[in-house]
Amino acid sequence: MEVIAKINLSQYLLASWQVDAEVALSTKEVEALYEEEVRRHVQMACQQQPESWKNYTEEARLEARNKKLQHSQATYREKCTLAEFRKEYETKRREVFLLQKQTQQEIPADVLVAFLENQVYIPPGSELASQYGWEESEHHGSQERWGIWLKKDSTEKNMDGTVRHRRFDDLARELKGDAQRDQLIQNPYYFVHKGNELLQDGRAMSAAQAYRRAIALDPPYSANARFNLARALLNPEKNKRNHSEAKRELKQVKYLISAHHKNALLSFDTLVGQTGKKPRTPEHVQHQLDILGQQENYIQAAIDVIERAQEKDWDVEITEIKAIQEVFAEAEGNRKQALDESAANGFIHVFTIKEKEPKKWGSIIAVALIGLAQLTAGYLLLPVPLAQALCLQKS
Repeated sequence: MEVIAKINLSQYLLASWQVDAEVALSTKEVEALYEEEVRRHVQMACQQQPESWKNYTEEARLEARNKKLQHSQATYREKCTLAEFRKEYETKRREVFLLQKQTQQEIPADVLVAFLENQVYIPPGSELASQYGWEESEHHGSQERWGIWLKKDSTEKNMDGTVRHRRFDDLARELKGDAQRDQLIQNPYYFVHKGNELLQDGRAMSAAQAYRRAIALDPPYSANARFNLARALLNPEKNKRNHSEAKRELKQVKYLISAHHKNALLSFDTLVGQTGKKPRTPEHVQHQLDILGQQENYIQAAIDVIERAQEKDWDVEITEIKAIQEVFAEAEGNRKQALDESAANGFIHVFTIKEKEPKKWGSIIAVALIGLAQLTAGYLLLPVPLAQALCLQKS
């Protein structure tokens, strides 16, 4: 969402909240709710009568009960003042208000945070955004964290208002601290997609950094991040110095596919087969295995080329980038679900490479000298005035 749209949304939320709060948080309304809460706690405290009251007369028992009511009331009022009750109630009302608005439209996490702090959204200082090169992925990463917190919080209906407010303060501090450390994203999924966008824009080295961060967050499930990282490393025209890292990443992808992904799919297929359910599952699993098999084929071909280039001390160049859907364009069966899942996990393209023979500068210089000699000879064969004219034009 653009900055202007966020500011407008923030102002709308605050204005709507003010209208809602004028009624919900009016002094009369809050005081009435507070007195009702006091009565509820006092009644709960006085439900059980002490054993000693059994020997009291009716009059004495009534007097003792009144004293206990007064004591319980005073104790509760001391424990929870009207001001504290109002603060807790306002927090709850704000959350209810937000949940209602959230069902009507998606509200970005930074706008939500500003609202809960009773502030108009202020665009993040371009200092951090520029310093760390934030993209939409950082927004989605922080949005996801807020969504998880909100979902968990909404399920705990009986949570004390003070505890809920403190938990939100903790989340707000955590997000701000992570922003300062450039750690807004905690799900590697967003780093993989950020890398893909950067690579598409021709920013290969920035993409490589995003893929590395995805790998660091979840090494066992980093096959697609590593595969895309290898492509990013081989993207520059001069890439000899990246060959070792690219080859290492591609070999690691092969290992992860074989040791983790294929085994997980086959184990799942076996378990489902034992239940006798989902007859189409084996076909879907096979489609996923086919995608992994194609990925392995492209990986091995790239490794072979890199090793030959290393022996010759040559660069390599990417000769083709093909969408994974194109690879299976002629395949039988409906593979849309498997291909969509693959794309969602960051595996969108395959690539091929070839050795790039360096230019032979000696030959180029020789050809240039021969051409110059032929041109000079041509001038000598021309009549002198015409040769002089051509020379003047050239100069």
